[in-house]
Amino acid sequence: MYKRESGHKKIVTFVGTSLLDKLLEFHANDENLRSDVEKLREEDMKLKKVPAQNLRDKYSIEVNRIEKALEKFIGEVSKVGKALKLSEICAELKSIERIITELQNRGVESFDIILLQSDTLLGEIVGNYLENLVIQRDLKVVSDIRRETVRRFRVSNWGDFKEGLKEVFKILARYASAYEENGEVYEGYWENLVINITSGYKAAISYLTILGQVFNCEIYYIFEDSDVLLKIPPLPLKVDYDVFRKHLKLFVDIDKKGILSLKDYSEDTTFISNLLDYSADEDDLDDEEYFELNLFGEILWERFKRNYPYVYLSEIAWKEYQDLEKTQRGNVIESVRRIINNCLDNGPTETCNHQIDSGDKKLPEGFRVFKNVSNNIRILYKVEQPDKRPILYVGLFDVKAHNSGNEYVEYFHENAEKVNDTTKYKLCLINGGELECIE
Repeated sequence: MYKRESGHKKIVTFVGTSLLDKLLEFHANDENLRSDVEKLREEDMKLKKVPAQNLRDKYSIEVNRIEKALEKFIGEVSKVGKALKLSEICAELKSIERIITELQNRGVESFDIILLQSDTLLGEIVGNYLENLVIQRDLKVVSDIRRETVRRFRVSNWGDFKEGLKEVFKILARYASAYEENGEVYEGYWENLVINITSGYKAAISYLTILGQVFNCEIYYIFEDSDVLLKIPPLPLKVDYDVFRKHLKLFVDIDKKGILSLKDYSEDTTFISNLLDYSADEDDLDDEEYFELNLFGEILWERFKRNYPYVYLSEIAWKEYQDLEKTQRGNVIESVRRIINNCLDNGPTETCNHQIDSGDKKLPEGFRVFKNVSNNIRILYKVEQPDKRPILYVGLFDVKAHNSGNEYVEYFHENAEKVNDTTKYKLCLINGGELECIE
C-alpha cells in the first residue's frame, strides 16, 4: 500500500566554505594554515572532469593540517564559556536549525538532513565536518543525516558546473522518489523537499530557485551574517508545455541519447532554441553541429514528464488497453504511474520486482513484474538505461483478480517472446486518465 507521508520534510543543504572562513578568522596569524587553504582552493579551480577525490593523496599533508586545525577549532568553540557558538561559525548549521524551527511551528514533526557538497578538495573537508557537527547537535527531530558529493559540481569551468547542476537535479529527484520503511512504502513527491540555498555556489542560486518554483519546493536562505530566515515565495508561473507534447519524440530522443546531431535530425529546432545548448563539446562553444537540453530545458522537460509521463507499449499491450472499459484503463494507468514514480531505479522489491513462481521458465532478460495489490493488476515491464535517463517499456499486463491462482504467470510466459523486442514498441503519453500513442 502506497502512502503519502505527512509531517516529514527533507532539508537539502548545500555545503559552502563558511566554516573555513571562520577558521581563518580565528587563526588570523597562522600563515601556514592560510597557505594550505589557498593552495587547495587553487587546485580546486584547476579541476576538470576528474573527481577531486583523485587528488586527495597528492595533497594529503595539506588536507591533514586543515582537518586538524578544524577539529581543534570546533573543539575550542564547543567549550562552555566561549563567546562563539557552533551555529555562529557555520552558516549551514545555523540555517538548518532555523528552518527546522520555522517548519516545526507549522506542524512538521521530523526531518532528514541531506548535505550536498561540491566535487572539490575543500568541499570534501568541510562536508565531513559539517556532517559531524549536525550529528553532535543531537537534534531529536532529525531522523536521518546523509552527505553526498555532487559529481563535477564546481565552478572551475562551465562544462563541469553545467554537468554538476544536472547531477544536483538527479539527486533531488531521487530524494523526491518513493522509499520503504518498516514495511510501509511511501509515495515520492517533490513537495516534501526543502531547498536551503544559504551556502554553496552563488552561481547555482538562480537555477535552484527556478527548480524550486517549477516543482513547488520550499526555498530558504539566511542572508550573509543576518539572523533573518528568508523564504522565497512561490511565483504565479504559467508555462506553456504544449511544445513538449507536440515534439514529444524529439525530447524522448534527447532522453535516450543525451546529445543529438543536427545532421541526423531533420526537424527545425529553432522553435525551442531557448531550451537547447548547441554544443557537443564543452571546449568548443562555437560548435553548432549538435544540441542538447540546457539547464532551463532540463527543468521544464522533467516537470512536463511529471504531469504527462511517457511510456513505450508493446503492440499487444496497446491493443489490450484499447479493449478495456474505462475503470480498468484507469487502473492500468495508475499502475504505470507508480512504476514511473517508484520503480525506475529498482524501487521496493516486493512491489517493483515481484517474484513469480515460474518453475523452469524464465522471463526475457531485463523484464520484471510489477504487483499492484490495491487493484490486482500485474505488469510485465522493462527499464532501459536505468543509470542515465530511465525509459519504461510495458510489454504485458493482466487486470484479472488474483487470489490463490497465478493465471497471469502462464499468460506472461506464453507471450514474453512476442514483446521482447522493445524497438517495436509504441511511444505513448499519459494524459490525465488516458493513454495517447503517437507511433
